[in-house]
Amino acid sequence: MTYIGIDISKATFVAAFPVERGYRTETFQNDAKGIRRFISKLSSDTHHCVMEATGNYCFLLLYLLPDFVTQKTRILQLIDKHS
Repeated sequence: MTYIGIDISKATFVAAFPVERGYRTETFQNDAKGIRRFISKLSSDTHHCVMEATGNYCFLLLYLLPDFVTQKTRILQLIDKHS
């Protein structure tokens, strides 16, 4: 299993692909075209996508991923408030 870390925002998202030494990052538009371009770089049997739950910015990606990738995880954000 190869984990792909995704940092998502309103307009774009950055995917971190593991390489021999560290990670290679690539930025994609957070729209259907950008998500399809990202998905074209994945292998459905080896990649597991992990992303932080950042409001509703990740919903389109989560919606389109199941057609191509069977493994995905949305990490809930823990909010720590200090007085």
